[in-house]
Amino acid sequence: PDLKRGKPVLLQGETGSGKSQLAKYISERYLGKSAVLIPIHEQIKESQVLGKTEFKEGATQYIYSQFVNAIKEGQPVIFDEINRMPPEFASIFHDLLQKEVGDVFTHPITGEKISIKDGFAIFGTANLKSERYRYGYDVPPEVLRRFQQGAGVREIHYLDFGKKDKDGRLIAPETLKILSAVLADRRGDIPWSPKEAPQKLDELKRFAAACRKIQEDFTLSIQEGAEETQARSEHLAFRELVITLKNQINIVEAWKKTDFREPLDQVILKEYFHKAEIGGRPAKDRANMIRVFMANKFFKDTKPEEFKILGLEAKQIRAWQGKE
Repeated sequence: PDLKRGKPVLLQGETGSGKSQLAKYISERYLGKSAVLIPIHEQIKESQVLGKTEFKEGATQYIYSQFVNAIKEGQPVIFDEINRMPPEFASIFHDLLQKEVGDVFTHPITGEKISIKDGFAIFGTANLKSERYRYGYDVPPEVLRRFQQGAGVREIHYLDFGKKDKDGRLIAPETLKILSAVLADRRGDIPWSPKEAPQKLDELKRFAAACRKIQEDFTLSIQEGAEETQARSEHLAFRELVITLKNQINIVEAWKKTDFREPLDQVILKEYFHKAEIGGRPAKDRANMIRVFMANKFFKDTKPEEFKILGLEAKQIRAWQGKE
């Protein structure tokens, strides 16, 4: 009810936990409108939220932003990663978050009085902040209070977060359902022969389990600090890098495109570790990911140079592979 009245809601969680996707789903399912996504970053300008003056056809015109048009048309808005908002921008957000459906928004530049239409709502997303998670700022207290007084602040964790089997091992049943749906054809069948199906299903389960372990350790790292996490023998430290559900879907989609002829671990290398945006992340994070995958019986015969991780020694790889 609060959201339908236009009260703001903040979704906080680990990077890649699906906050923006959840906001889009809620917008379409419960508000009946597609949301406008506005990325927040350190260099954001007032014009990107309110609008700007342009010279067109021999005259000066003020062009409203996506946000202002959303107010006029009654569309939900997602301010993505508001924890990256520079502190001096907080006053603008503080005012915007007070508006609800039926209120009048007076544009600070043009002076136009705009009635806020039904369907408008503000979603904010923010990555969990810790001493070791370096990106962005803390959400300013006055902005956080507006969300708390609105539709609330909700923590969104990775799918299957905290789920374990009876022996205490991490499991990912919901993730497996999604990945299986990605692999299935239009009839809902995964095109594996009866002979290869057990081995392929085992690969998929081990893949999901490895990703779940990485997510679990990443969450502990940003909450407690990387060194503290590393001190626990059963956990590995991750400063920046995590494998998200989106990453997993991309990998299994690429696997499917090979008609499953290519080993899954080779697809993981090409579709994740060899990507430029991953190669630029901390070598220690990437090495720890490799270690987790090896613990789940991947990369048993992969040569050290294939990982393309500077400083990762062949001796260490062989030890993880159980060859030393």
